[in-house]
Amino acid sequence: IAGNASGGTTITSCGNEGRIIGDHTVAGMVGYAGIVEISNCYNTGAIGNSDGSAHNIGGMVGHDTSYASTISNCSNSGKINGNSNVGGLAGNVNATFEECFNSGYVSGKSYVGGLVGYANGAINNCYNTGAVTGSNKYIGGLCGLKSNTRLISNCYNTGYISGGDAIGALVGEISSTVPLNCYYLATNIDGVGNEMYVPTS
Repeated sequence: IAGNASGGTTITSCGNEGRIIGDHTVAGMVGYAGIVEISNCYNTGAIGNSDGSAHNIGGMVGHDTSYASTISNCSNSGKINGNSNVGGLAGNVNATFEECFNSGYVSGKSYVGGLVGYANGAINNCYNTGAVTGSNKYIGGLCGLKSNTRLISNCYNTGYISGGDAIGALVGEISSTVPLNCYYLATNIDGVGNEMYVPTS
């Protein structure tokens, strides 16, 4: 839909069904974003490149830089493939996610998530059912790596997760508050691969 969108851009009730190929900051809706509102949108097209060398790859957004951005009631069922910062919905973002889901296959090397590869913003009432694979580290059913204190809450993952180091059914590694009211079906791995968060009294 857009290579670059910022300054309060609103994208609503849009869809992408075509394949999108690129090496950096590639997505079904917006490649590079800053202060955007994306709602009621979907992607079914394959995103990334054939050799898996792309960075910041997602079904909705490749890279978002603003905590004021919101992505709500959106979905991805397309195949998402890249190297690092790869997610079913977004690659590397500060945005808040509400009531979104991914059912597509997501693959990469590092920072790979069913919803978001590298997440700084809040993720609420979302889920993943797609398989997520990573050949290196920070691989998760919801997020590859979750930073910042904004919560992950009321989410679940039922997709198969595989990877190298720091692999979790929910989050590969978390350096902020732990997921709240989140669930997963996997029995071979923990919900959080590496938990770096240390609560303060």
